[in-house]
Amino acid sequence: SFKKYLKSPLKMKKIFISYSKQDLRLVNKFIEHLSALKRDGKVASWYCSELEAGSVWNEEIQKHLDEADIVCFMISPNFMKTEYIHEHEIKKSFERKSKDPSFKLVPIILNFCRWITSNNNLGAFTALPYTAKPILDFKNQDMAWYIVSECLRLMIDGDLDPQGDNYYNGKELPNDIKKIFQRIVEGKVDDNV
Repeated sequence: SFKKYLKSPLKMKKIFISYSKQDLRLVNKFIEHLSALKRDGKVASWYCSELEAGSVWNEEIQKHLDEADIVCFMISPNFMKTEYIHEHEIKKSFERKSKDPSFKLVPIILNFCRWITSNNNLGAFTALPYTAKPILDFKNQDMAWYIVSECLRLMIDGDLDPQGDNYYNGKELPNDIKKIFQRIVEGKVDDNV
């Protein structure tokens, strides 16, 4: 049948968002920016874990993590201090990644903190929006979220598994994102240029 020669459309991705509840305002901004990916058929749905310190690992959260194609870790001091996240979401994501290389882990840096660890090191994966410039360091945070959503779009379209700080350098990024990255490197991103 000639159908096998047709390029099959990419399966819409399910995203699991791992976060500390103290960062919910920023998570909601991320979700606003995911809406364009959903409208374009790149993302089917997202699931936000509700993290309660000391709560029992929830079967529903486990089910959503198991069904996800991409897990986004919303990294902040609040996130890093939450034992629940380390014990359940990060640990289980690394276990899944070791069995399923197509599963993607994406650190999204909300604010400055030490997030590179010796065990289950999220630092092995390319951080968004930019390793040295967290979301809260941008005067215009929508610019930061735009970088995040466009890099997720590129990752989904190309089935990429970004690893290393400079992964997106030289990739086929949209010109406006390339220009923003160049402004970050030159220290001009928060200037009115």
